[in-house]
Amino acid sequence: MVVTFNETGVVKRVEVARFFDEPFVNDYWCILKEAAKDPMESLASLGESIGFKAAGLDREAGTFTLEDPNSKARIAVKLDGQILRVTSRNPHHRLANEYRVYSKRESAFTNSIADSEIVQ
Repeated sequence: MVVTFNETGVVKRVEVARFFDEPFVNDYWCILKEAAKDPMESLASLGESIGFKAAGLDREAGTFTLEDPNSKARIAVKLDGQILRVTSRNPHHRLANEYRVYSKRESAFTNSIADSEIVQ
């Protein structure tokens, strides 16, 4: 478990990684700024810029999925008010090259969220 704080000491991001059973699931929670304009579209664009394909964008439910074009790995994105929940499922064996490739893409996505202007 990793907890990240902003400059004022407020929790910015919480990460929980589970490495015990396939598929390997990682959960991330962030607090979005109230003034963030169209965060769903911004998040989908961030994911696509890293190489994922955004699918099933439902603004009313606040959900969509990012799909890895090379595998069955997916990231579920859910927006509940100001709370953003990202759940990643990596179906690859931990020693496989595909696992490392997907993990790098997942890290790039979550880091880009943390560095974006929509997160507190």
